[in-house]
Amino acid sequence: MSGSTAPRFQKIVPTPPPVHETVLDTSTGLEWQAAPFAESMKHAAAVKACAELRLGGHDDWRLPTRAELLTLVDDTRCSPAIDTDAFPNTPSTWFWTSTVYAADDSYAWFVSFGYGYSYFDYRDGYLRVRAVRGPARQFSASLER
Repeated sequence: MSGSTAPRFQKIVPTPPPVHETVLDTSTGLEWQAAPFAESMKHAAAVKACAELRLGGHDDWRLPTRAELLTLVDDTRCSPAIDTDAFPNTPSTWFWTSTVYAADDSYAWFVSFGYGYSYFDYRDGYLRVRAVRGPARQFSASLER
């Protein structure tokens, strides 16, 4: 038996190489923006920026759900808690999700790539943003193939 396995994250390299723009997560089937947006933004602006993104020949980008963004957290890493080869230049800070806090819709959930936890904040705060494409999945159980 061979000890090699296919990597979880496949870098999608445009023409011309060598920098990859997007990453396919083979475990979830979701395609991710490799490098996050450069600036922090409010929640509404994050939703709009993702919807307007044209990257890798696709125009169906969106802000990820909380469950989806948490799949990128690497519990074996810290500051940032993410695969930095697949996702370069990811700051150890908070990233918006599209999941609104159920008790008060003036809040939305975020994921911290400093330590890998999730919490909620006012939607008027300025946080970082990474886009995703693929069918939206709200719950972690729905991420299983």
